[in-house]
Amino acid sequence: MSVTLYDELNPHGAGFMGYRVAVMVDGNHKQRYFTISNCSKRIQHKEAHKINAVWLQQKERAQIHRNNQAIQTIRSLNGTGVRAIALAYQYSRDRKGNSKAYKNLRFIVQGQQDGKGFSRAFIPNQRGWEAAVKYLAKSKNLSRWKHLLKRYPL
Repeated sequence: MSVTLYDELNPHGAGFMGYRVAVMVDGNHKQRYFTISNCSKRIQHKEAHKINAVWLQQKERAQIHRNNQAIQTIRSLNGTGVRAIALAYQYSRDRKGNSKAYKNLRFIVQGQQDGKGFSRAFIPNQRGWEAAVKYLAKSKNLSRWKHLLKRYPL
């Protein structure tokens, strides 16, 4: 609990008698002491719980603000930051059709436009990223796509 009473039953290390309010608000430690030697115990109890309620509200507002600022997206492990382009392994057989499988890392562009599906793989380097973005823009008839070139994930 953030309000602590220091008295004969729960002594403070320095001999303080009263209430201590301590709350962590947005990374800042806030604390205040209310002594019971000057005022009655009941008045200081009310004051301590009043400031505690204010600080807990501030803490809750800061938490809500942090949660709202965070971009909450569920991204897959192979996400690149551009929808329809994934960085994944592509499996292929050797040229003779043998059962040996080769695992190659590729930018894979997949999607649908006007009921027709499209899929193509590109080598994962800067030129491959540019080609993948251009292919996506052409397949989806995107007029603004140059900003996607800056999102090169590797």
